[in-house]
Amino acid sequence: MRTLFVALALAAATTAAAQTPRFEDAVGYELYQVLRTDGVGLSPGGQAHNPTFYSETFNRLEEVRCEKTATFGLIAKANQSGNVLVAVCVAEADRVRGLARDAKRGLAVVIKELKAAGARVDEAAAKTRWAYSRVEAPDGEEHHFPVLMVGHGIVGPQTMVFAPRGERRVIVIQGDLYRHCENYGLDSTALCANTQATLAQLGRRTLARVQR
Repeated sequence: MRTLFVALALAAATTAAAQTPRFEDAVGYELYQVLRTDGVGLSPGGQAHNPTFYSETFNRLEEVRCEKTATFGLIAKANQSGNVLVAVCVAEADRVRGLARDAKRGLAVVIKELKAAGARVDEAAAKTRWAYSRVEAPDGEEHHFPVLMVGHGIVGPQTMVFAPRGERRVIVIQGDLYRHCENYGLDSTALCANTQATLAQLGRRTLARVQR
């Protein structure tokens, strides 16, 4: 595995402020700004994939192909502890907006099905970990939610969609963060303690560094 520790900071991106960086470099640099005080490394060049959302069918996901995508593994204590996908979508921007707004319904369906199957749902935890929220910010619209799949356990990435006001494009960030935050003593770090605000900031900073 090609592991890039945070000390490297994607130095090429810092020396090219006047140039438009490659999308992966821009994402890596901004992600490094979030992680650099946490002793966490990045593994770039992960398997390329697209963001996924709830579909009309329970336990089936809907994939959206976006023009720009980058995936990084998170490295904690010499182990890959999670991953982060960042995607900027233009042609499918309206579809992404619709799927983000529909996530409240999709999440409610998953929780309803779990309860119907007799699963014990921790209501307090569900309100924090399995919650949907929409934020109308001065510069655009944010959506925050997990995309849950039921199988051998309940898994799925924490998701942030930001649609800037007055722009066609949207940015999607999906992070597999549960093990990273719970198993490596990182629950007090910005990415874990304030995931929504951190992902929202990461999205805005990334958009500011890439061409429209």
